[in-house]
Amino acid sequence: MEITLDLTRQYTYFDYLSDLFKDVKCELINGFVNLMAGPSWKHSRISTNIATYLNQYALFHKCGCFVLHSPFDVVLGDDKKNVIQPDVFIVCDESKIEKNVCFGSPDLVVEVISPSNTKKIMRHKYQLYEKYKILEYWVVYPKDEEILVFLHQGEEYDDGTVYTVEDIIQPKCLPGLDIKVADLFRNT
Repeated sequence: MEITLDLTRQYTYFDYLSDLFKDVKCELINGFVNLMAGPSWKHSRISTNIATYLNQYALFHKCGCFVLHSPFDVVLGDDKKNVIQPDVFIVCDESKIEKNVCFGSPDLVVEVISPSNTKKIMRHKYQLYEKYKILEYWVVYPKDEEILVFLHQGEEYDDGTVYTVEDIIQPKCLPGLDIKVADLFRNT
């Protein structure tokens, strides 16, 4: 008997670990399944460039932060109804990482926009990241070669700052790192 996912019901991380999800590329947002398409070549290049810049700095400066990327799982909330796979993220508290999952909020999350990202999903992610106080959230727009950066200000995000290929971006959790935004879109 074949069991299929019911996209109208809520699931938890424990369901996510079951055979029901074995061959499904997805995230859980507030318990609901968000099916994910594979990334395009441009998407992959951009996320690789970002991860490389962040990771080289973190390793060289031995800052205690870890740069990870999709398909590594991040579980948010005690109810474990949020399982996300950001394109790139930084965790500066090693105790949050267990084997193949991060339990708790990363310090920085990077989401590269794909055609499969609906406005609804991006709004849900913004609200989720704000609720769980992810300190810095980058939304990368490959087509426009821009990055929208939100910084958490107590209980909510600021209005966001747009960085273009003319700008330099400075991740708050990696003080001293200056990245030319143009470099993040190089060879894409």
